[in-house]
Amino acid sequence: MDHENVAGKPGNGFSASGPGTAVSRGNESRGASRRTALSGVAPLGNRFWTAVFAAWLGDGLGRLVQFFTWDEIREMHGDQGITRLDPRVPEERMSDGGVSLMVLTLDGLIRADRARVAHHDDPFTELERVYRLWAAGEARGSSAGGWLAADHFSSQLAESRAVALLREKLIGGPDSYPVQGVSPLCSAIPMSGWSSESGEVVDFVARAMQLTGQSAATTATAKVLAVMIQQNVMADDYLHGISYVVEGDPDRWGEGGAEVLEAVNAARGLARYGITPGEIESLGSGETPASALAIAVCAVLSAEEKLFGQHFEEVLRIAVNHSGNSSLTGALAGAIVTIGRRSSGGMDSVWGKGLLDYQLVSKLARDASDQLGSQRGELKRKERYPALWGGEVVSPSRQDDGEERLADVTPTPTLIGAYSKSERSLSQRVAEFRWSPDSGVAVEIFDKVAGDVARSYFHAGIWLHSENRTVLIGEGPAFMRALLLTPDKRYYRFVDESADEPVRPSEQQASAAQPEQIAQPLTLDERVVLETRGRSTIAADREWRDGKRVMRYWDAQRVRRVFGRSSDEFCRALRYDRTIKDVSVIHGVGTYFPFAVQESLLADVVARGRLSAAGQMTLFCLDAVVRTETWRRQTGELIPRTIGLVGLLRWLHTQGVPWNRVVTADILDDVPEPTGWLIELPELFERRDPDPVCIDALSAFAEKNVTGWFSKPINNARTPSAVPRAIALAAWSDIPERVFEQAVANALLTHGHPDAYLSAGAYAVLVNTLLSGGTLGDGIEIAVDELAKWPDENVQRLLRSCELTGRRPSAGQLSVLVEDGAAPNALAVAVVAAARDDDFVSAVRRAAGVLPEAAPLVGGLHGARNGEQGFPRKWLGRMELWKEVERLAFDVAAVQVGLPDRVWTSEWAGPYPGF
Repeated sequence: MDHENVAGKPGNGFSASGPGTAVSRGNESRGASRRTALSGVAPLGNRFWTAVFAAWLGDGLGRLVQFFTWDEIREMHGDQGITRLDPRVPEERMSDGGVSLMVLTLDGLIRADRARVAHHDDPFTELERVYRLWAAGEARGSSAGGWLAADHFSSQLAESRAVALLREKLIGGPDSYPVQGVSPLCSAIPMSGWSSESGEVVDFVARAMQLTGQSAATTATAKVLAVMIQQNVMADDYLHGISYVVEGDPDRWGEGGAEVLEAVNAARGLARYGITPGEIESLGSGETPASALAIAVCAVLSAEEKLFGQHFEEVLRIAVNHSGNSSLTGALAGAIVTIGRRSSGGMDSVWGKGLLDYQLVSKLARDASDQLGSQRGELKRKERYPALWGGEVVSPSRQDDGEERLADVTPTPTLIGAYSKSERSLSQRVAEFRWSPDSGVAVEIFDKVAGDVARSYFHAGIWLHSENRTVLIGEGPAFMRALLLTPDKRYYRFVDESADEPVRPSEQQASAAQPEQIAQPLTLDERVVLETRGRSTIAADREWRDGKRVMRYWDAQRVRRVFGRSSDEFCRALRYDRTIKDVSVIHGVGTYFPFAVQESLLADVVARGRLSAAGQMTLFCLDAVVRTETWRRQTGELIPRTIGLVGLLRWLHTQGVPWNRVVTADILDDVPEPTGWLIELPELFERRDPDPVCIDALSAFAEKNVTGWFSKPINNARTPSAVPRAIALAAWSDIPERVFEQAVANALLTHGHPDAYLSAGAYAVLVNTLLSGGTLGDGIEIAVDELAKWPDENVQRLLRSCELTGRRPSAGQLSVLVEDGAAPNALAVAVVAAARDDDFVSAVRRAAGVLPEAAPLVGGLHGARNGEQGFPRKWLGRMELWKEVERLAFDVAAVQVGLPDRVWTSEWAGPYPGF
């Protein structure tokens, strides 16, 4: 096979300054000099499309087995491993990491090439502007975001780890955090089409990697990958690019280039028909950029030549069936191999039908192919991908006079409310902005403290990262739109209420019949929501506007607030994506949660001299959270309550009950002995303060095969012993309702009275709120909002009675909250003590003096608020099992949000098996 360079001999296409050094900005691609890798021949666009599309497919297949060991993959899928996506399973979505970044890069690449055609001095800045637009949270709902921002997957993109990475790298600030699992290598795939000159592709990739702060190793690998695909596209041969990149001087790839080529050459030497996963793994795990590319290349070269899509399937099968980062190696292999007549046939048949983003990725890839190749459909692309550099009409429906850069096709908002609370509930309206052509922008502040944000925006303006400017009130409509483009904060957000303005007399007759018309297509529960409007205490009710149905996240919650809960769905297998995406919660769980756990258990020791039974159960519940992740990885099932039940049964075994009398016969067949590392600690087999409530409730499982449910309580117990272990679920989610539900589901296993299990839910939400940066006052508001959906008698009353300000509380003041010493009383004592006494030892002793069960709750709240800064290290010598507690706390944080040096891997299934 002739491997002559289509774009010139190796090195001829590189800039004189060398790869990684930006070329001269003004003349690199102007006018007639523009020649992309897709220029001239129509089929080149199809080759580029298949490369992008196949990367998405490879990622989708690899995610199904990512980070499993080969032995685990073979056990699940047979000796061949996983072989293809199942079109009957529609749940799989685009990765929120590398492939999401590839999607945003495609959008930016199209705009960059459009700027190049328009003779813009530096087209690359269009890609940077697209990245900044999404990083700043200003894409969704604006014309600047284009069609991608209006697509129904825009919320998935906006909350993805890819956007979090961009936010960290481009905006930064004190709240930025390391984003794990986002591979920028995928973004280099579409960059391969930027130019027919390899040097220009390398320079473009180098700038993109520099923009997002990538390492030299990642940058060098991205350059090699992009040029490899570029050469494949131009030569119509998926082998050509592999040979091309390893020829010539390795220094042309910059720092780290020699190591990348060494890995690629190792892959070439290893490749053979019938290669085994063990041989593939000798190249690495795919966790480093060079090893990911090496595995992909080895898979491409090892696949047996077959007809149509069979070759493609074989390449992906080899690329993903190994231990490590299978999604990345699958994506890279797909992009490399799907070039030329021998490999891409049949790929677009059933492969992508099981992925929900099929149309989105296909449309983006084809638009990029047309833009860089045939230039067909330019008018449509002008509408879909508006220029951000100010050189054309932004809105497809009317001319832009240049004075209103935030112009949108929607009417100018005339009334915007500012709300202070959680993002899931809009109960406290603290300010409002109004605009009219006659009087301009005006603001009214209802709460002097909480309205500070609104007041600041009114006087100082709103900074828009995407436009690198401040929008002032004098700009009228632009200012009102800018309010809606500000990223939602966890406790502050702006809501367009223009549709709620008083109806003019001429419109009253037309709107009179709306409720009946609206109700026709709704479900029974949704009709109930409509018919009971006004009976709810929710201040903002915006499900229907101008006769149109606008359903929001909390519709189901409103039904529950009006009528209460009616099912046990939260106790069964969960069907949602449990990934935590809220930046503040990720930071809080990774940084503060481990200390909240340690201080909770240390407070238990301070109050009682050693860990109580409730403290022991907390350890087993923390262990269960990690096991839940193991089970999810192995089976795809998310069953935290069930695994939490078995964790509590292990605790029951430590209290002197034989294992065969703890579990039912069917569990005993599968788990003849209790498993995991925690059960091996002899200290846990010491029976501490007797807890007959928990022992009796858990004993009923083996004796009668009975557990506690919301609809069928196990008992009527109100004791506080169900509450401390709820801290294990405080890091469950960034959605307070889900945190509350899972803490309740766990507490119901031993306590059947609402006072007990609702106190557990409220405590978990309080800790979760502190972890996300809120205050105890914020947490009480959110908890009370959740309690409105449940049969609550005392928890709301006691939380509302808590005085959070003032001097350190006296024993007499705390004793008033004790009443009969039930779970809500312990929670109230802990809240007041933690709120008004910031010293750990003092607050714990004050609470323990009136109600010892409140002590661990004080510790949890103190640790969640202060983290390591307030950690009482001098007391650690008194804490038994401190190292084991520390390990559990950090392991939970690792499986929930990932830590820089600690993430779940298949090896964790040993110390933390599912059951």
